[in-house]
Amino acid sequence: MKRLIIFVLFLCLFSTTVRAETYSGVDISDYQGSISWSEAAADGIEFAMIKATEGNSLTESTFYTNVSGANANGIAAGAYHYARFTSISDAKSEAEHFLSVISSADITYAVALDLEANPAGLSAGTLSQAALAFCEKVASAGYTVLIYSSQNFFQTELDMDALNSYGFWVAKYSSDAPVIDHVMWQYTSTGAVSGISGDVDLNYAYEDFANGSGGGSPSTDSVSASIQQTLNSRYNTGLTVDGIIGTQTKKAMVKGVQTELNKQFGKGLVVDGLYGPKTKSAFVNVRYGAQGNLTYLIQAALYSKGFDTGGVDAIFGSKTRSAVRQFQSDNGLSVDGIVGENTAYTLFRNY
Repeated sequence: MKRLIIFVLFLCLFSTTVRAETYSGVDISDYQGSISWSEAAADGIEFAMIKATEGNSLTESTFYTNVSGANANGIAAGAYHYARFTSISDAKSEAEHFLSVISSADITYAVALDLEANPAGLSAGTLSQAALAFCEKVASAGYTVLIYSSQNFFQTELDMDALNSYGFWVAKYSSDAPVIDHVMWQYTSTGAVSGISGDVDLNYAYEDFANGSGGGSPSTDSVSASIQQTLNSRYNTGLTVDGIIGTQTKKAMVKGVQTELNKQFGKGLVVDGLYGPKTKSAFVNVRYGAQGNLTYLIQAALYSKGFDTGGVDAIFGSKTRSAVRQFQSDNGLSVDGIVGENTAYTLFRNY
């Protein structure tokens, strides 16, 4: 049996830190050489983060071949840039180089800034502002952007609060997941996958970034646009109404939850869009027959994850209850149709 399967079984049996709904992927570069993507797909790989560029000028020679090969075999193709920048202006220049390369590829997944070094010894604040400049430029082109680094680098070299508008892709080689909030976890650098020679990095993702995450013209819909308009009017979130449920819209949903818990139940939460332990413990049970803003936010989050609530209308009816039950079943939760502390945490945590 392949090491990949053994490792996943080990995690499922002996660790409670792997979330119920996960997607399996690899990240690769020129180092891996020629890859048989059909074999990788047969081995359960669902997405690939493919190195595109480094610094201001380097482009990986295998990038376009790997993107095409992954897509042709049903593996969503993402891209990442290895940062060398020493200033904010450098970061913008590197973003332009990255965009010039990936814009000619069929990117069907998220993209990432790989930030592992601080060659100029910048302060955490300055390095984080440079990272933001990079991410904002890439995101403005229509891509879903993640930030990759080791758990230690995030904690010691960066201002994580300044960067939390973007999902964190965290490297931590252990059966225990990273302690910092993350949307993707690189859990080993010595994985084995059919069709890829030698050791390879393996990852879990906790969102389906294959849905409308590429550049140019991501998919939109009128319900999502209506959700954004409602979030803006009720919570002054300042979203661009584009019908794309991306990082900013998801964070705005959490701000809505925190605002409602404070307003309706006096919970005293910081309205920061981060669904942490305090927000988790503050949540109240919302069930069949409920009406109002919390129900609306639950329906909006369920809709964004592909569950049919029978409309996003702030009324907790039978179809919303069925959607909640299906969500609970899919995520290994107690199936009771009630959105309580654990269900809400699982529903909103990745936001």
